[in-house]
Amino acid sequence: KDEVVLAYKLSDEVPNTLDAITGQLIDGLGKPYDENENNVQYTDIEGHFSEAAVLELVNVGVFLKGSSFLPDSNVLQKDFVTYLVKVGNYYYNQDNLDEIYNYFVSQEVMTKDEINPEGTVTREDAVKYVLRYLGYKKFAEIPGIFYCDFADVDQITPGLIGYAAIAKGLGIINGSDGNFNPKALMTRGEMAVMIYNCLKTGVASQYR
Repeated sequence: KDEVVLAYKLSDEVPNTLDAITGQLIDGLGKPYDENENNVQYTDIEGHFSEAAVLELVNVGVFLKGSSFLPDSNVLQKDFVTYLVKVGNYYYNQDNLDEIYNYFVSQEVMTKDEINPEGTVTREDAVKYVLRYLGYKKFAEIPGIFYCDFADVDQITPGLIGYAAIAKGLGIINGSDGNFNPKALMTRGEMAVMIYNCLKTGVASQYR
């Protein structure tokens, strides 16, 4: 006999696994999920160009731990990957850097040779990692099909021109005064704006 019943769906922003005994949400490691971990309040972003992006990302669980965001500091690769991995449905240990790197290598976001936790991240590398994470790697690396209208396109590593063109076309990056500045080091504030743009434009919606 058919009957109509209410059905509930867990939020896409939290793990969807329940402890069979307690009914409590658990993460990919089987540990209780603590939504209070998202209660991050940075003390150094007020009035910064990245403030709105940083706060919106915190609201959806994309954040770096600590009371300071350091928006004008160059982002280290280890912090970049820790921030980026939170954009997707990766509910395993997001505090274990080795696991994150292993996951990124397995997903072809980066190669083992590109792993450099204490190194900085250039703007062109940031775009490369983001688009690879979003599944654009094979498309972005098709040679000879992309037109990139950044004034400094000649400074972009040839194999990354497709990434820059796609990122601009999707609204992930806009550049400055018509330039991409591909070799410039990315700041933490710029990182937040770029990743926020991925969510705002809907490019990353399928990963949330």
